[in-house]
Amino acid sequence: MPFKIHPRVAWQVVADEAVLVDLDRGRVLGLNAAGSFLWPLLAEKSEEELVRDLRDHFAVDEERARADVAAFLAVLRERGFLIE
Repeated sequence: MPFKIHPRVAWQVVADEAVLVDLDRGRVLGLNAAGSFLWPLLAEKSEEELVRDLRDHFAVDEERARADVAAFLAVLRERGFLIE
């Protein structure tokens, strides 16, 4: 199931890196290459699809891709960037 980005979050890609801004809370989060790759896919892909796409794009093994996606989603949830 795709993820829902909180409507108070604005984002932009600057120099190939995504920057997220929580407009209500004044929080900013800069994403690394993997996060910048995954961010625009969140609204249309499931967690399993994100793992597959990350694995294929960065040529990493399944275990690494799964751990990276899980960690990325945990940070987004913790900071309130996703709606549960």
